[in-house]
Amino acid sequence: EEPERYLYLPRKSKLRKVLYTEIPDTVNQMKLGEILEEQWDVSPPEAIIAITGISHQFNIKDKRSLKKELVKAVVSTGSWIVTCGTESGVVQFIEDTVIDHVTSTKIYIPIVGILSKRVLDEVKPLKRVLKVDTDVDGERIRIRTNSTKETLDPNHTQFIVIGDQGIKHPGGSASSECRKAFESFLSNIKVADFKTDKCNDNHTIHKHGTRRQRAHNETDEILPVVLVLLEGGIEAMETAWRVLANDNPVVVIDGSGGAADFLSTCSCCYQRATSGNMRIEYDEKNLLDCVENIQELVTECFGDDSQEKNAKELATLCLKKQKWIRVYSLKEKTITVDELIQDAIFDTYTEYYKTEVSNPRKSTNENDMKINIVQKQLKLVQKWKRCDIAMKDIFKTKNRNQLKDLQTLNEERMYRLQLEIEKITINVQEKYGCMHIDLSESYDQLRREILSIKEENKENNYIVLTTAFNKLVDHVKHMRIDDVKRFAIELQKIQEKFDDTRVNELQRMNTLQDDIDKKLREFIQQYVWINNNLTKSYKIFKKSVLQFEKVDKEPYYTALKHSFNELVKNIPVDNCEKLKRKFKEIKTEFGDMQTFNEQKMDELEMKIDKLMKKDNYISTDVYEHFKEAARRFKKINKAKNFIDKNKARYFTDVSTSLTKLMEGMEGEFERNEKQLKEILTEFVDEYEKDGVSQLFQSMLIANRTDFVILIMDKIEHMSAFVLCYLPNVFRLCVDSDDELSIQLIDQ
Repeated sequence: EEPERYLYLPRKSKLRKVLYTEIPDTVNQMKLGEILEEQWDVSPPEAIIAITGISHQFNIKDKRSLKKELVKAVVSTGSWIVTCGTESGVVQFIEDTVIDHVTSTKIYIPIVGILSKRVLDEVKPLKRVLKVDTDVDGERIRIRTNSTKETLDPNHTQFIVIGDQGIKHPGGSASSECRKAFESFLSNIKVADFKTDKCNDNHTIHKHGTRRQRAHNETDEILPVVLVLLEGGIEAMETAWRVLANDNPVVVIDGSGGAADFLSTCSCCYQRATSGNMRIEYDEKNLLDCVENIQELVTECFGDDSQEKNAKELATLCLKKQKWIRVYSLKEKTITVDELIQDAIFDTYTEYYKTEVSNPRKSTNENDMKINIVQKQLKLVQKWKRCDIAMKDIFKTKNRNQLKDLQTLNEERMYRLQLEIEKITINVQEKYGCMHIDLSESYDQLRREILSIKEENKENNYIVLTTAFNKLVDHVKHMRIDDVKRFAIELQKIQEKFDDTRVNELQRMNTLQDDIDKKLREFIQQYVWINNNLTKSYKIFKKSVLQFEKVDKEPYYTALKHSFNELVKNIPVDNCEKLKRKFKEIKTEFGDMQTFNEQKMDELEMKIDKLMKKDNYISTDVYEHFKEAARRFKKINKAKNFIDKNKARYFTDVSTSLTKLMEGMEGEFERNEKQLKEILTEFVDEYEKDGVSQLFQSMLIANRTDFVILIMDKIEHMSAFVLCYLPNVFRLCVDSDDELSIQLIDQ
């Protein structure tokens, strides 16, 4: 196990221990996630919020509100705060708010500094010695600690050291190299394959299990990167360009001064000039022509005009990526910073998925990809509680098929999973069948050899019984799990009889022969029982999975038939016979209780309607009873599968029967555990994939009337929602003191 790496950095009058890890700049990003989990024992991020720029903070008004919104963005998106490791102003700006939040909520927020290898190489041992308590009886020992240059901010929680030597520039400073390492990290990390658990409301310190992909066609996950530009000089503006060049969004805090004000002014001028009725086309080389008095703007933002050339070149490059620039105004505040960052992350996913759909890989299914996209978007708006995004980007006509599919049982998938379970079950039964044959042959051999044993040949008798006994020892581990321990004890007692010389030899051999014979038969019967039980358990499991194949229509048909017979009693014979022949045709086709000719039923109803209008010899009550029975029967016939009515019961039956089947595999379960868990994961995912109902449930509990009104008409099967989700909604609402959500449900 790799030893823990850390630095001791001076913080006020004390030293603070800060962990770090080294990675190459070209590291496989999935591997990076594993490295950080193993070494730091923290959850991988769901997004990266990088902050750069801050130096003197003179222009920033209402800092407290801005810092709170930044921390809110970090928590709501499950992000890490990432900075250039030597850029101390950023951490100093946000540190107090982070500490307050962590103290009050116990939610851990990583603040990770990016360093170049050169900085680590310059680390030197402290001259002083620090006393540290060991883990053994609180004994105190003296250890040599490490320090580094004063440029490192001790308020970081961790450092990542980028090991690519290509970052090194002869004559350059450690700070400039760290800036390059910071930019390199942000450029490469977007394609990361961090696998986190489902969107967690709390970004806590814990290890995540690896999550199996929901389907073979699932789009790859990305790690969105958002750069927040606060104030800053020309270096911060160059970082902004590097981030934009990789199609990552930059949130510019207008009113904070420096590079942020310069870029926000240029962006706003360009946007006004190229949109609406005043739309003007600019040459790529002259994008800044729309900005008036740009020289004065440079002087105002950067202190003098020495950076004019660089500032204009960088601004021109940034405006070519205008779609990724988000401006937050400290003066206007029409939207909060956390909402702007959430919008940026949502747009990053949207653009990524758009590319995935337009350039599909050979093994992908376009519709499955679209379903996964909507599912991901639903999770994001549920976590952020953003009704505006849901209305604008999710619940729209374009997504209606995907929203319906998420709420509908994927019968093809359930068939496939049932067949995979069937294959495993057959393999397990064949395994037990082979063991049954092996043991049966041993038993038959024992019976034959016992018949030929002569009393005087004690040695041969011993060999025959020992061979049979050893076969029992080989098979005991394959018995029912509940019986293995008991059988092992019983075999131990038989073993003791082999060694017991106090008993008469002939008597001992007869006793052993009876015991081994009995145990062989018992083991053989166990194999028979296990296989029979597996057959029975699999039939129950298959029936539970394929319940959607057959809706119980017989009671509805019986009611229809009875009402029809009552109706024709009062109809003249000629007309009555015609109607009976028509109904008989329907009855014949419906012999399997599944195939129903609705057209013929409509024709029958029309004939009866005509008779009612022509001759009023049919009781109105009898006629209405028949009409109602026909209406209910046609409705139930359209119910393709009963899961539309009770999803919770269906998946409970599947889960219960599958658990019973896996238990019935006894010791063979372990040999098939990996494959079974993968199948089980897919069953669970099929149950949980309904992001629409999940969102509806969470918004009822949160008392979000706007969300409820938006989603209510989009629920495909309201009866299924009521049966599956509403009891849990009431339980969660009762646990809180807020009665508004209960009132919303009643409403």
